[in-house]
Amino acid sequence: MRSTISEPDDAPAGRPFRRGLAARLVGLRQRKGWNQQVLADHAGVSRYRLAKWEAGRHAPQAEDLVALGKALEVSVDELLTGRNLLTQLREKLTEILRQTS
Repeated sequence: MRSTISEPDDAPAGRPFRRGLAARLVGLRQRKGWNQQVLADHAGVSRYRLAKWEAGRHAPQAEDLVALGKALEVSVDELLTGRNLLTQLREKLTEILRQTS
């Protein structure tokens, strides 16, 4: 049985979580120059399911997020939050350096 990504408990009406994820999927796919079918093939999902995720009607299940991340060459964290791991580490290091100086 696949686990499902659910909305955070504090997500207001309108489902901004799914909309944000949808926008990131579209942007990352377009950055690669791929259409939906190409990404769907690389991730091993149907184009129909991908279209629902990109429209924000549904969120991918955990296993699908991993496959999407591999296909798009980004972390699952970046798919979910939009923040690149390297950027997060750089920000944390900058914060630590400010505290120590």
